[in-house]
Amino acid sequence: PSRALAAPAVLEGLKPDEADLAELRLASARPYSRFPLQYDLEDPAAIQLSHLSKIKTVCQRVSLRACAELAAGQTDQALAGPLDMAQVRAQNVAADLAERASTVKYPVVNVYCEKVTNRLTEKFRTFSGTAQMTIEVRHSQDRLEGIQDGLQLYTDAATQVLAANRGDWGNGMFYAGGYEASFGPVKQGGKNFIQVAKVTFEIGVSVS
Repeated sequence: PSRALAAPAVLEGLKPDEADLAELRLASARPYSRFPLQYDLEDPAAIQLSHLSKIKTVCQRVSLRACAELAAGQTDQALAGPLDMAQVRAQNVAADLAERASTVKYPVVNVYCEKVTNRLTEKFRTFSGTAQMTIEVRHSQDRLEGIQDGLQLYTDAATQVLAANRGDWGNGMFYAGGYEASFGPVKQGGKNFIQVAKVTFEIGVSVS
């Protein structure tokens, strides 16, 4: 009983960390994500672990939040681990179709190109225009309470990843930094309730 009574205050105190933790969870699904350490030393024991204290702090906060969520009866949030690659897909597929085709682990992040426009703004280029991209975040849980907050965190994490990657993407692609986020209504589906957010943004493309 004492843990259940203390849980709301603990979760309230951890709210300033929610966006950062959601961003870390989203980044954990990136296949080449790692700490910038010098891995090729002859003596591995000599590798400087400059991030160790920060990793420990994050682990302690994640553990504390999970314990508080369990005490508060928020099992969906407490048992949510890092995203794996099966949760991030380069495709545009309807939620009901995806659920029928395979087992779905939420949240799901779909990244796809929605529209390509060749404006021919540059001479002597076969393609000079934009590609409209979409990051679609689907969040589902068995309880209605807290579903919007959870979706908001994952959407914020997606926009922070975009903000950190403004500039030249290589191969004639450039991202200037703008985006638009939209949130759909909560519907029946998934674990019981499901809500979808979309982050749309344009990439400048120039191909000779």
